[in-house]
Amino acid sequence: MCTVSIYQRNDTCILTMNRDESRQRPEAGVTHTDRTAQSPAGSYPLDSLSGGTWLGMSEAGFALCVLNRYDRRHFPGLLRSRGEIIPAALKSESISACIDYLTQLCTKNFAGFDLLLVDHRQCWLFSWDCEHYNISEIMLHPWYLHTSSSVYSEYCTKRRHDQFRLFTEQSKNRKAIPQDIITGLHLHQFFDDHSASILMAREKSHTKSITQVVLSKNTLLMNYFPLPSEMAERNMPYNLPQLKSETARYPAGL
Repeated sequence: MCTVSIYQRNDTCILTMNRDESRQRPEAGVTHTDRTAQSPAGSYPLDSLSGGTWLGMSEAGFALCVLNRYDRRHFPGLLRSRGEIIPAALKSESISACIDYLTQLCTKNFAGFDLLLVDHRQCWLFSWDCEHYNISEIMLHPWYLHTSSSVYSEYCTKRRHDQFRLFTEQSKNRKAIPQDIITGLHLHQFFDDHSASILMAREKSHTKSITQVVLSKNTLLMNYFPLPSEMAERNMPYNLPQLKSETARYPAGL
């Protein structure tokens, strides 16, 4: 239950993710790992229950995010948390090392997932459906959207992609800026159906946070916006100045 957009232009990539999760599952803000002789520094928002994350940024110049898949049965009692994947991958000293790590990942230990890996120019998708592990490079022209939903998956996916196409069509003659991607797309809600919205609200779950990473040749910037639980219940737009945020920044490619 998440939505990710990626925009790439002129050696800058903007990855923005809505994390949809149970109302009973708290987040604990952004945590940071220090640089060591073996690994670069990294930052990621933390899940209070699992200690894992859904998105991370490395000072080596890349970022990752993971979405749950719901297309095949799995047995959660026998599996590790998917939130463990990104903290481990962030220890990679370069994006090529991260690709190698993810390629060799023992996926049978995890329920199904789609993981996106980006730098300022390129994007890769690592997709595990509990039977097959597929790895592919995604061509950004210049936009890409990936979404998942635990209920009414085809319907929710179609509505979110329809809204994404409308947003990108309206934006095609101007350079997208990070704030516009959040306010114009990731805070969008259908008046007739909060459940299918990118800013999602259901009885037991809702969009818990929005995290955005901007990657360029010289700088990496993360902004994490935790969302109040009542936010997705109302049909009134929010602006970014109304939202509290936590920020992490690195010079790229250390």
